[in-house]
Amino acid sequence: MTPRACRLTPAAESDVAGVLRHTLRRFGAWQQQDDAKLILRAIDMAAEQPLRPASRDRSELGPGVRSFHLHLAGRRQGAAAHLPFHRMEMSEPRLVILRVLHEAMDPASHLEDMGG
Repeated sequence: MTPRACRLTPAAESDVAGVLRHTLRRFGAWQQQDDAKLILRAIDMAAEQPLRPASRDRSELGPGVRSFHLHLAGRRQGAAAHLPFHRMEMSEPRLVILRVLHEAMDPASHLEDMGG
């Protein structure tokens, strides 16, 4: 799948913008650029193989919902502390990124609307 075969919900776009703002304030522009690349790599990896073994079935959050920790895209533990939550959109065969949440957040309280 290409990046065009995927979309972010408005909530996920807001999550990514918030993560990058926080990274800029706390760690600087270099780390912000690194995190932006990492987020894009994780989304690309999920779009290429939505059911990849490293992703987790999160059907308790909604039908077909999965998560893929960003540190897996960074290929090292501690590379990041966020998880994109995604599912396949059936009307068009593409991946939908529902949210990008910090690992300490309770996803159930942030994924109320699975309509994406």
